[in-house]
Amino acid sequence: MKFLTQGEKLKNLRTKLNLTQKDLAIEGVTREFISMVEKEKRNFSKETAVCFMQNIIKYAKLKSMDIDLSFDKEYLSRTIKEDAEKYCKLSLEKCSTTEELLELLNICKEYELYSVMIMVYKKNGDKLLNENKSFEAFINYDKAMEIIDQNNITEYKIAIFNNMGICKLRLLQYDESIYYFNKSMNLCHSMNEYKVYNKTLYNISLAYSTMGSATKSLKYIKEAKDRINIKYEKKMLVKISITEAICYQSLKEYDKCIKIYKNLKDNLNIEDNILLGNIYNNLGIALFKSKMYEESKIYFNKSQQLRAIYDKNHLARTLIDKSIVYIDLKEYSEGINTINEGLNLCNEYNDYEYLNKGYKCLENIYKMQDDHDNLRSIYKDIVRVAKINNNKKEEVYGLSSLINLEVGLKSYELIHNYTKELTQCIDLISNTL
Repeated sequence: MKFLTQGEKLKNLRTKLNLTQKDLAIEGVTREFISMVEKEKRNFSKETAVCFMQNIIKYAKLKSMDIDLSFDKEYLSRTIKEDAEKYCKLSLEKCSTTEELLELLNICKEYELYSVMIMVYKKNGDKLLNENKSFEAFINYDKAMEIIDQNNITEYKIAIFNNMGICKLRLLQYDESIYYFNKSMNLCHSMNEYKVYNKTLYNISLAYSTMGSATKSLKYIKEAKDRINIKYEKKMLVKISITEAICYQSLKEYDKCIKIYKNLKDNLNIEDNILLGNIYNNLGIALFKSKMYEESKIYFNKSQQLRAIYDKNHLARTLIDKSIVYIDLKEYSEGINTINEGLNLCNEYNDYEYLNKGYKCLENIYKMQDDHDNLRSIYKDIVRVAKINNNKKEEVYGLSSLINLEVGLKSYELIHNYTKELTQCIDLISNTL
């Protein structure tokens, strides 16, 4: 993209409108001076440039000629860098593809447009996060944060920290996700800016809940529920309540858990089918935990029907959660088929949390069936996914499980190979401490 100097702009406009330099001359600015501007030997002052541009716009109207919307009264007075910044900001609103965003980034780098560069990296990060490409999204947010820190810019910092936490949460890196959520919340307090605060409270409660720290999660849930205005944040209240129910389930307080879900279902008039699909799924789990198998199946099926239509990227979660009923009833064939269907969807939608959960469910079945070949395959998949996500904890789990399996089978060469790989993994962990 080429941006023009003041002289180039003036000459282009004058030629397009079929005007002479004399036509544009005004008191205090001669034709000769206009000529020098067009030859890059002089520049108009800002005030004179605005005055000239207003005259040019009038000429365009008199001649009934269309003029580019970007040719506002400030057009001649803007520098090349200012034109580049305006172009990038306007284009950013329309950009929808990674290629378009990369093109804008190149312009930003060329003209050192740091504030716009942050916006571009953030928008690309948001796009990738919505596509469940959490690793790639984090890289974009991290680049934005690097520019923010180098240039002492505070705008977007709170939201970016929150989104970095979401990336880490989806990559199963829970401690790191909590680190970024805390950074976001601390900034909210120091900047007295609370637009994102309730979302971050929800996210950190979800992180603690997912990693099994129900008591800590409930602390943030209480703060969030005290802050939320149900009139304006009903959806957020529902999501927070779902996390609260999950916490009580992990504390084995199933009656409280079921009560929360049924209250949401019956009393909040939820029209969002995505949320309803989540509630039905989680209610199915809670009822299963209470040994109410038939009612559990009913709600899993309701969730499956809704998610198949409205929330396909989370359909895998219902399928994998539903498999616990089949496993408990020793209907292993049905359980394996349901899990595999869910795993295919997890791979399609990059749902690493449930990909890992599905593998662990299959691991339990194959252990009960003494199926060594399928166990080996599952552990290899766990290691593969852990490497993609740089999740050393799961990588160690998968490699240790492979070693234990091969020890039982006396496969000494494989034991040696896996032990070597495990040692390298542990060394990498030690080097980061």
